[in-house]
Parts: sequence; C-alpha cells; structure tokens
Amino acid sequence: EHGGPATFVGHPFFDVVADTPLDERFLNRWRTDERLQVAVLPGSRNHEVHRMWPLQLQIVRQLAARFPDVEFLVAALKDSHAQWCRDQLAPDDRRLPIHIFSGKTSEVIELADCALMKSGSVSLEIMARNTPAVVMYHVNNVTYLLAKMLVRCKSASLPNLLADETIMPEFLSHGSLRSKSARRSVQQATEEMSRLLADPNYRQQYEMRLHWLASEVAKPG
Repeated sequence: EHGGPATFVGHPFFDVVADTPLDERFLNRWRTDERLQVAVLPGSRNHEVHRMWPLQLQIVRQLAARFPDVEFLVAALKDSHAQWCRDQLAPDDRRLPIHIFSGKTSEVIELADCALMKSGSVSLEIMARNTPAVVMYHVNNVTYLLAKMLVRCKSASLPNLLADETIMPEFLSHGSLRSKSARRSVQQATEEMSRLLADPNYRQQYEMRLHWLASEVAKPG
C-alpha cells in the first residue's frame, strides 16, 4: 500500500493443519451420514468460554427444537473447559444431542457440516477445512465503546479480513450476557445457523467460497 516491497510467503498455521494427523478412531466413531452435525467452538481462554458458551447454549437449544435430527459436537480446548460447559447444562439440556469433548477441535471441525464459533485464530482452520461457520464475539461495554471509536476494520474474523468481504457472518454483542445486545446476537446467529442447516444449496455455496479463499491463502509449505 505504501510502496514498500513485500512478499507473502504463507503462514505456518496451515503447515500445522496439514501436518497434524487427525484421530481416525475418533472420526470413525462420530462420523455419520444419517444426521447433520454442528461444531460448537466456545473459545480457548477461560473468559472466552465463560462468555460464549452460555450464549451458544441458548442457540443450541433453539436449533435442537427446530432440527431434532441435528447433533452438536462441542470442542473445548481443555478438560476444565469441557467440565465447565457440562456444568452449565440444565436438567432439560441433558436430553439434547450435545456431546462435549476436549482436545478434539480439529476432528470436530473435520466432521461438522457447519460450525458455531467464537471469533479467533481457529477460524483459519475452519477456512482450511471448508466448514461453513457463524461467528460470535462478546465484549464488555468499555471495550465496545473504545472499539467503536478506534477500530476501522470491517470485520473481526481473519477469513473475512483476508477476503475483504463477509464470508463468515459475524454477530457482536456487548454488556451483560442478558443484555438486549446479547439477546439480539443470539437470535441473529440462530437464524443464520438455521439457514445453513435447512438449505443444502446455501451450505454448498458457502463451502465453495471457503474453498476458493483457502486455495488462495491456506497453502502449506
């Protein structure tokens, strides 16, 4: 942009994705053609999980009511995160098709037909594996006000920034988890996920856009 010579040589993240073997035993155990599977990615840090999982759980409840044959695979980074997510389940939630794992993020993304995720670097793996995703992020009011004044980026998700367009729909909320902003974000994300689950053609178009972007930037080596 400013006249300096620059060469993009790739990013080591994609070498890691390409070189890390997946757990085939896990994939064979959970792979199915009988029902759609949704990956739910609540984040990799404690505060992210504590903010995102309660919102994502609301969405899962609504989607499970609309699509009773859909299965939800929750990919937690650590055992402590997985246990915290389980502890937030209400008695009625235990009848829902929710399965919570730790340390299986790549496998869950590979299995999933689409994903509900917290914005972060994992969006690059979502892109590399061509998994359609809806992105959420939630911040406190102070961060939101500062960002509103200072941030000029159109997006928070890396694939959207790379493509310079909205490939992954994003929904930002702020304040308390019961705020009007959070409720609106939950409803918007639920509607977008519903469209992905209900419309195979829409899902396929989404996958093709991710494949195009990945072919441009997600090359190992």
